[in-house]
Amino acid sequence: MRMPFDVHATVRADFERRWFRAYPMMLVGFLAAPVVSVAGVALSDSGGLWGLGLLALGCAPPVWFVVERIYVHVAKSWGPMVVCSGAVQALAIAWLTHQAPPVVSTLVAAVLGALLVEWACSVLLDPTGGAIAATTLGIRSRERRVRGAAGWPRRAFAGFDGEWLYWCVGAGPSASHVVDGKLRLQEVDGVWVADATGLPTGPVVVVRTPDRQVQLVVGDPHHFAALLDRRVRLLGVSGWT
Repeated sequence: MRMPFDVHATVRADFERRWFRAYPMMLVGFLAAPVVSVAGVALSDSGGLWGLGLLALGCAPPVWFVVERIYVHVAKSWGPMVVCSGAVQALAIAWLTHQAPPVVSTLVAAVLGALLVEWACSVLLDPTGGAIAATTLGIRSRERRVRGAAGWPRRAFAGFDGEWLYWCVGAGPSASHVVDGKLRLQEVDGVWVADATGLPTGPVVVVRTPDRQVQLVVGDPHHFAALLDRRVRLLGVSGWT
């Protein structure tokens, strides 16, 4: 079975089963609201440039996710995006048709779609046992809340796919800038957990390359380090398809 991401031979059978279960639910979940909303407008014989533009804006994110296979790289909850885009579509339909049934139908489709893609996400990206590290699917750590110099909370997390490791600390009200960066996984030659050498304190994931070391502040350092270390090691051996 052909999948839109690479899988190591050691877990291929497992991910073929996951993909067979998750992919139909992803298609239905992402596309249900756009299909219902477009059908509602077509059947109502309504129009209007601004309303149609708003409808296109609402339909674009889920369709883009499917066409460009964003779900392969974006390792986080997809449900909120489906609900938000559905809400924009419903607003556009209300503007275009002034009728309640197509608006309600679109909102229901968006909510059901969000439930389906959340279920698909839980199947495809299940980290139990670490098998996902033997794929090129995106993996993101849990967030850790840290305090900035002014005492305001800031988010810290990291993630990786089949090519890049990235990290971010910032996005809090007191942050004058976001401290972030990325490096290629092929540069990594060591991953372990250690106590931070500066702020914030506590355990961090240390990533070593030939010319530097990076401390990753994440919410689940031991689990994240194990997944990252396994992927780095497997990327250096044969057996990928």
